Formats: sequence, C-alpha cells, structure tokens
Amino acid sequence: NSSQNELWRKRYEELKLYKAKTGHCRVPRRFSDNRTLGQWVSTQRIQYKLWMEDKPTNMTMERVGALNDIDFEWDVRRQSPPNEGRRRHSPR
Repeated sequence: NSSQNELWRKRYEELKLYKAKTGHCRVPRRFSDNRTLGQWVSTQRIQYKLWMEDKPTNMTMERVGALNDIDFEWDVRRQSPPNEGRRRHSPR
C-alpha cells in the first residue's frame, strides 16, 4: 500500500532528525515532543521480531536496511539509556 509506505517514510525521516539531534535512535515510547514517533519506533522493533520469526509482518528487507543505515537499535532492553552509564558510576 503506497499510503502506508509514505507514512513509514515520513516517520523514518522524523527518526533521522531525532538521531541528528540526540546521537541515537532510542526514542522513548512516550516521547512528549512526538508521541507518534515513540510508538512507531516501538512498533518497528515488534515488526522486526515477527519478521525474524517468519511471521506475518509489515517489515521488509528494505525497511530493515534503511533502519540499519541509521544504526537503529533493534533490542534496547540490553542497552543502557543515554547517559545511564555515567550515573551508575557516580559517587553516592
């Protein structure tokens, strides 16, 4: 569906702007500046998992490639939030 592809591309461009500003693609799910983007990023991770399991999904090889091109992190549960490392090592 071309309208779905256009919407996907729009969110992707928003994500690129977010990364340019923050240096990463870890948009909070409830990102107050753009709630839709936070939800979209979360959906991409869910769709990718389905794609990897050969289950029905909207994820495509092209979308995976585009997200990989901007260093999208597919599994953030194993990642520390930005600046988390510094707080963890600071004196109490």
